[in-house]
Amino acid sequence: MQLEDDYNLHDQRIRLEAREYGGNVSVNIIPCKIFDQPAFVLRTDANDAGLGDHPRDIVEIAAGVKLRDRFDLKDGDQVELWVP
Repeated sequence: MQLEDDYNLHDQRIRLEAREYGGNVSVNIIPCKIFDQPAFVLRTDANDAGLGDHPRDIVEIAAGVKLRDRFDLKDGDQVELWVP
């Protein structure tokens, strides 16, 4: 999801270290909602530092459902993301 401005992680993030889940990168997780669907903003350390695959105005969203299918979303669609 591309935002109008850079997104800065806040202090209430959940930290998941790579070694804890057997991955290659550590991830910051922030609960959010999209279409009243519980979800999470995910951001790697590299992306947070502006050195990763995505600029800081791009956020990755993970949910328990495939959001594109559930809400018929396509690239460029505008949605509202709620982050506490």
